[in-house]
Amino acid sequence: MDTILITGGAGYIGSLLTDALLKRGNQVVCLDGLLFGGDAILSYLADDRYRFIKVDVCDRERIGPCFRAIDHVVHLAGIVGAPACQEVGGAVAWRHNVEATQQVFELAEASGAKRFIFASVDHPDGSPRHGEMAGEEFPLLPQSLYAETKIAAERWLLEKGRESRCAPIVLRLPTLFGISPRTRFDLIVNQLVLDATVKRRLIIDREHDTNSFIHVRDAVRAIVLVLEAADSVVRNQAVNVAGAGTYTTQDIVEMIRPYIPDLHVVYQDRPLDGDIRGPRVSFEKLGDIPGQRASISVPEGIRELHEAIAFGIIGEPYSRKHGSIPPSIPSPVHPPVTDAAKGDLEIAVSHIEVVSASPLVSIITPSYNQGRFIEETILSVLNQDYPHIEYLVVDGGSTDNTLEILKKYEGRLTWLSEPDRGQSDAINKGFRMARGEILAWLNSDDTYLPGAVRKAVTFLQERQEVMMVYGEGYQIDERNRVKARFPWTEPFDLWKLVYVSDYILQQTSFFRRQVFDVIGMLDETLHWGMDWDLWIRIGKRFRVEYLPEYLAALRQYPEAKTYSGGAERFHELAALMRRHGAKRYPPAYFIYGLETGWKSLRSFARRVLPTMVDSPGVLSYVMNRLLGMATGRLFNHAQGYYRNGWVSQKAHFLLRNPDGARQLRLSGSLPDVRHRLRSRTTRVRVNGHLVAPVTVSPGSFSQIIELPEDVRHSEVLEVTLLSNWTLPHLIEDTRNTSRRASFQLNRLEVV
Repeated sequence: MDTILITGGAGYIGSLLTDALLKRGNQVVCLDGLLFGGDAILSYLADDRYRFIKVDVCDRERIGPCFRAIDHVVHLAGIVGAPACQEVGGAVAWRHNVEATQQVFELAEASGAKRFIFASVDHPDGSPRHGEMAGEEFPLLPQSLYAETKIAAERWLLEKGRESRCAPIVLRLPTLFGISPRTRFDLIVNQLVLDATVKRRLIIDREHDTNSFIHVRDAVRAIVLVLEAADSVVRNQAVNVAGAGTYTTQDIVEMIRPYIPDLHVVYQDRPLDGDIRGPRVSFEKLGDIPGQRASISVPEGIRELHEAIAFGIIGEPYSRKHGSIPPSIPSPVHPPVTDAAKGDLEIAVSHIEVVSASPLVSIITPSYNQGRFIEETILSVLNQDYPHIEYLVVDGGSTDNTLEILKKYEGRLTWLSEPDRGQSDAINKGFRMARGEILAWLNSDDTYLPGAVRKAVTFLQERQEVMMVYGEGYQIDERNRVKARFPWTEPFDLWKLVYVSDYILQQTSFFRRQVFDVIGMLDETLHWGMDWDLWIRIGKRFRVEYLPEYLAALRQYPEAKTYSGGAERFHELAALMRRHGAKRYPPAYFIYGLETGWKSLRSFARRVLPTMVDSPGVLSYVMNRLLGMATGRLFNHAQGYYRNGWVSQKAHFLLRNPDGARQLRLSGSLPDVRHRLRSRTTRVRVNGHLVAPVTVSPGSFSQIIELPEDVRHSEVLEVTLLSNWTLPHLIEDTRNTSRRASFQLNRLEVV
């Protein structure tokens, strides 16, 4: 007999379909992420013809080997129902219902499978004329995100099916009801019976809403019949499945009354929680399939539901496991596929992995008249391989083609367009709307690199104490060509962030929502330095770490905000430096001052000598070279601490002090240089106070330093190490320039 692969095989339909196929003698391969548990498939595990693989169908790498020697595929997996799709958001629903369908079909096609059955819903909408029935060709006009994803998947499948050897068949199912191994109670009939039986009270809105219904066992029968039908009848077809009739909500209530004589019904303006549809559907196409008739009526289904609930056969019927809104979305990051999965798919239940819940990531894109770039930004978010993303675009009332592009992706993102008070206001507005545990923003002319969100989330999940992470990035031009690596990124150092430069590429940063509970959101009075200000405030209170992975790209072009501002931008940044640090003229003052001065000089020269300035001539080359040398020297050497751990005669550090430390621990090493064997002394200054000196001896050393009482409760400790010697030989730093240094610092921390 044939081998049939079922995605979502532990679900409401899939668990019952498995039983029907095994009774026919088929071999069944079940793929399911078990978001709602696995009780429904326990009885099948002992059957030699049944194989189960716990996997997220969005994970193409892991599901690929499962399609070996498969004859047919029944694709049931997805985010089911309008409330569930609304809960998880457009990006997640689209990935699970559309993109996963596409990749499952491609794998089925590549494996040589003959048929691909896709479970859809009877979602035609509109206003048929009196007496007109909505057949398969009736216009599809979705009014929910769920219907939109199903229609998109249908259209893609039927288009692919024109030339594919694997025949797609779309089964449009009416609203389901009835008992299965995993009964759902978020469906209209099932929900009403549950509330009536347990609460003896129903609250109803829109009692005249009309729905077509089908018992879950009849839905399974329809799938089996399609598997058996002649290819000429079903190949590349969308088929409306005949059900148990069309009824209003009030009709269903009256069918329930005989089982609950004391039922109290209240009609008020509150919608049901289930997926509500109201089509008048034609089933003529199924007339060519012998035996396609509904066998279980709605009253019969109501009776079996009432008995199962009243007798306590279904435990905890109000549990989320009996719904369709997933308690969590699994991470796509998994260990490598086992050899068993690659071979004969024999995966023991004891070895099935448990996929941890993935946090929701909310990404905000502030936008204003960036229509020429914003679609690339949007796609870089929507094409991420992390499945649990909420994407919000906050537009400031664009007058170009931005809104047309946003409407194109409606359902996959949330957007609004209204006047705002600038970029910081727009980002804060998005953060207040966001539901995610992890937050980020991506400007409307920048892009994420593939896998960026997954890499950042994985890093944060593995390091719960880290509250913000950032990574590497590229500089790109207007045509998406990579110009260079963003040159300033380096591991986190709070002193350098406050006093030298904003070396964190904003596009690569991700942080936890709870930081806002402590430090507040973006400062809306800042126009150019709001991200630098935010990083400093986070760094002073929380742990920030660097991830050595390329995550994003910064677009650089003449009109970009980074290139604008001139003296006004410099004055804002200078005030920001002085607000967060103790120096009036920190190194950053000169770095950004030189940059601003060169831009102003270049702008003036362009007006006077445009040919000389705009051409790659000697003047431009020399000035850029001198500017780079000056700012580079300040960036690399102002702190007196180098990436390889060596410190110069004067080295500076800023340490977080969240718990009011009483002591510092300083440890390091000094090479055993023969003519410098005697110990040396390094003075330590903390927030301007000289404390006990540290003895630096050849080899390794470590010393505890007592802090003065009046600095112990400072938010940050500014530590300066002062040595009166350097080693006579040269120490190579990470930029391959020779530096004289005093000793190698291994650790400086509050205790």
